[in-house]
Amino acid sequence: MDQKASDEKYLQTLVAILIVALCLIGSFHVCLKAVREKSDLKEVLKVGSDAGLSGSAIYYVPMIADAVNTEQAQRELVSRCENCPSVKEVYPRYSFSIFTGIQKYIPEEAKRYMLDGHIPVEDYRKMSEESWFLESDDASLALASVLCRQDGALRYPITLSDGTVLRSLLPNQILLGEDAKEKYKTGDKIWVVRMDEDHSYSFFSCEVAGFIPEEKPLLAVGAQGDPAELKSLLSSISDERKIENSLFDGEVSTYYGVVASMTDEYGHKSAWSYMSDMIILPEEGFDESDLKNDLQGILLAPERIVPYNSIEQDYKELIEKESDRLNTRIIIAISASAVILLGTSFYLIMKKKKSHENA
Repeated sequence: MDQKASDEKYLQTLVAILIVALCLIGSFHVCLKAVREKSDLKEVLKVGSDAGLSGSAIYYVPMIADAVNTEQAQRELVSRCENCPSVKEVYPRYSFSIFTGIQKYIPEEAKRYMLDGHIPVEDYRKMSEESWFLESDDASLALASVLCRQDGALRYPITLSDGTVLRSLLPNQILLGEDAKEKYKTGDKIWVVRMDEDHSYSFFSCEVAGFIPEEKPLLAVGAQGDPAELKSLLSSISDERKIENSLFDGEVSTYYGVVASMTDEYGHKSAWSYMSDMIILPEEGFDESDLKNDLQGILLAPERIVPYNSIEQDYKELIEKESDRLNTRIIIAISASAVILLGTSFYLIMKKKKSHENA
């Protein structure tokens, strides 16, 4: 056999090996992705289980809020609910509100618009049309409120991206989605530009207290919209980005953040984000029908109270269907890998045999 023929055979063998390797890598990727998806589906159930949501009820609030979005009004609403005989504990959750700003300092130009320490809405609109404002490197922030106990303790702890479990959040501390790590670090001082309780815009000085995983379900914060199903109830920052993307044709907030409360240096308190739902834990011996009766006149639409167990059961049925689909994908990926390996082995054996015969 001359050198040219030998080189051609070597090249053909090399190309075949590369093709087989790429096919195997593709099959392995499909298999791994399906396994990860199955794990993610089950993790949603685990979040609810670890939080002790079994036996609770979820109140999906209507479009009109049950209380104005101030900390005092929300605490009063919780207190009125918890005074009912059938209610043991209430935890309102708040969705991410968009069109909030985050920046490193207050521009000198902005101070010209301040009146009593904050900027009236109309003046803020004028300011936002000025060239210096449009050319600034301020980032947009979707911000969610979280109701803490008076000492700052969180009803549902938040696990940070470094694995730390955060059990309290102090006023003017902010948690950012881990995408913000590219620009900020824990301990950084930042300014959050947001509407305050007086319906003007204030600059709130905050300290970055940590970062939240973007893909993990976040029980402490609610979801946008009105979803009566578990995957949406326990949504992640990543899920919220997808919702925002669909609502605003590709326009999404640069970062996501969570705060308990914020007060600026002039004493103005930040307005809260909108309540997305309410987790209600009943007293022993009471069920959702008792809750609906007791909360008449306190909540706008108590008929929208849904037992968590029924939401969980619906999700388990969804998991069964999804698992069947993912199992099929895994079997196909493994079978394809096996066929490729067997086919390659057969090809190499036949090629070697033919070589011996020709020799």
